[in-house]
Amino acid sequence: MNGENDNYDAVEFSEHARNTLLNDRTIGFIDSIVIFSKQQDNWMLAMQKRYADPLGVSEFEIDIPARPCLCTVVDMGVVGEFKSSCCRPAVQYAKKHGYEIDGYPYGIILQRGNENGRFERLLEIRVPVKP
Repeated sequence: MNGENDNYDAVEFSEHARNTLLNDRTIGFIDSIVIFSKQQDNWMLAMQKRYADPLGVSEFEIDIPARPCLCTVVDMGVVGEFKSSCCRPAVQYAKKHGYEIDGYPYGIILQRGNENGRFERLLEIRVPVKP
C-alpha cells in the first residue's frame, strides 16, 4: 500500500479495509513496516516475507539488509494525524552529525492501542547509515 500522511492508496487498500484494520478496536498481527520515499514525503506499508508468503502477498519485494541504523520513536497520533514527514528530523540529525545515509529510512510500528482514553500509534524510525 502506498500513502502520503494518513491517506492511503484506495486501489490497494480500500476505505473499508482501512476503517476495519486501522481503528481503535482492531490490532494487526504483523510487524508493519513503513518505508519512506527518498524525499520522506510519502511511504509504503510492507510486511515481513514470512507473513506475506502464506497470505499470497507478492506484489513486489524490497530487501532491507541488516545494517547500522540511527533510531528514534515518534508518536504517529490517532488515525488521520500521521505525517509522512515525521522521519525528516531523524534524517537531518544523521546528516548534521556526519553520517552517510545508506538506503531509505523506514519504521516499525511498535504499538497500536488505547492509552489514557486515546488511540495511540508509536513508530520506531530507522535511518540506515554507513558504518
